[in-house]
Amino acid sequence: MREKLDFINSNYIPEEHQAQVRADIDNYMERQLTVRDKSMKRMLDNELDYAKFLKDGPRIEEAQENVSAYAQGNYRAQIEIWQVMAISESTEDTQVMTDKLTQWYSRISYRDAEQDEQFDTLISSWQQFVEKYQK
Repeated sequence: MREKLDFINSNYIPEEHQAQVRADIDNYMERQLTVRDKSMKRMLDNELDYAKFLKDGPRIEEAQENVSAYAQGNYRAQIEIWQVMAISESTEDTQVMTDKLTQWYSRISYRDAEQDEQFDTLISSWQQFVEKYQK
């Protein structure tokens, strides 16, 4: 999402307005990440509550570890979104960003076929977007 907004900003917004648009994009993305974080926390808390309801000791322990990791900023999904955001913010060159994202994704060891398909769709969608709107 951010990549597309940044792309539009740098390619279609007059230069004198790009700083304000960039600030607006930053604010929008911050709000989106806050909503995502709240949803993730709620999901982890619900997972813990459910494990407690089931009185499933190992499941409770795992859920508590996830809640704790999240609170400390060490939950896998948090780290991954921060890594992706850092990559997307590290360059304005769309091909370099795509290459960096692909390299990052290839190092993830716990992927499955569905995740691979989703990632391929994301990259393909991004490339189609760039081809369509590149000046």
